[in-house]
Amino acid sequence: MRILGIIEHPQVRIQVFQFGNRFSVKMEAGMYEQNYKFRESPLLQGLSDIQKIVDAAFVERAFKVFDEMHALSGEGWQRFEALHTRADDDWEEII
Repeated sequence: MRILGIIEHPQVRIQVFQFGNRFSVKMEAGMYEQNYKFRESPLLQGLSDIQKIVDAAFVERAFKVFDEMHALSGEGWQRFEALHTRADDDWEEII
């Protein structure tokens, strides 16, 4: 896998990789990342074509996915924390 380049964006890190006949677009925001793969084709040949796919509308939708990822992570953490708290509250009964 080799790095083809970076798509500049002020809020998210976007890297483009090539591996065999596939392109991989990795988007990172905070602790979350998304990865999109595209097959090379006569229409899709390189970084400039990927940049046309990863346009403002694409990035806007990706931010919605990041928001969902954040919500899911938070909900999972809350369930985990509740289980941990309950385990600590189970005191042995002393007579």
